[in-house]
Amino acid sequence: MPSSKSRRRSIVAIILGAVLLVVLDAGAQPPSRVYRIRTLDASSLDAARLEWWDSRARRGAGAAQAGRDRHRRLLSGHRGRPASDHDDSHRHDDGADPVSLGLVTSLARPGGNITGMTKITSELGGKRFQLLRELMPKLSRLAVLWHVNRASALAIPDYEGVARAERVTLQLLGVRRLDEVATAFSSMDRDRAEALIVIVSAQFFPRRKELADLAIQHRLPTMHAQAEYVEAGGLMSYAPSYREFFRRAAIYVDKILNGARPGDLPIEQPSKLEMVINLKTARALGLTIPQSILVRADRVIE
Repeated sequence: MPSSKSRRRSIVAIILGAVLLVVLDAGAQPPSRVYRIRTLDASSLDAARLEWWDSRARRGAGAAQAGRDRHRRLLSGHRGRPASDHDDSHRHDDGADPVSLGLVTSLARPGGNITGMTKITSELGGKRFQLLRELMPKLSRLAVLWHVNRASALAIPDYEGVARAERVTLQLLGVRRLDEVATAFSSMDRDRAEALIVIVSAQFFPRRKELADLAIQHRLPTMHAQAEYVEAGGLMSYAPSYREFFRRAAIYVDKILNGARPGDLPIEQPSKLEMVINLKTARALGLTIPQSILVRADRVIE
């Protein structure tokens, strides 16, 4: 007779920075089982981050319930403690390109026990740059701020390629510790940067308001890859919809709990992209957002 451990199915969602992965420790499950889905988040567990996770858990739970009412599921945020032996499943959210990181064989057929959604596409860096260029037609010096880690480094080549093609001077500023951020902004001043792209990371997320305040202080319009940075005072974001990410994640979890093999489920790329603009920040920077940009915005923060 199989042990309780071999019969238990564990789902893990891991946050790396740009991909939501669903990891399965396979095993049979009785249909009446209550499943606990945990999150493992590389970011610091500040109040804002916990609130962010709770809101996603509620959305995901609703989507999962709509998918299969015959199963009950519980989505719970990981609060910095290891899962106990009684935990049935875990959820892992937001990471980098899973192929480049060696986690899966391909997006179409990941193989093994990992699947999910990735928000990395090769065109997003160029589109973010073009939005900044549309806002600032004479843009010639662009700073990119990133936290030095393998996941964030994957975004750098896109911006380097765009800068070369558009003949824009690119200033790459990698920080290893958060106390280096203020120094990085001073470097932007010295090199006369005219705008800033912030590469999102779990380390930057809790400090997003500080980043926004520093950008305003240094008179730098910012572009982001996550709307929460704009809600905290950044200027613009162009990014996949996290609401859609978590809705799709819940559907994937439901499929796995009903017998699908993760390795047979393709890793999805973004199907919905959203532009968010903070007009309050624009006014603080003395910028007028062209109507051609405003009419395309999915959300405008007044």
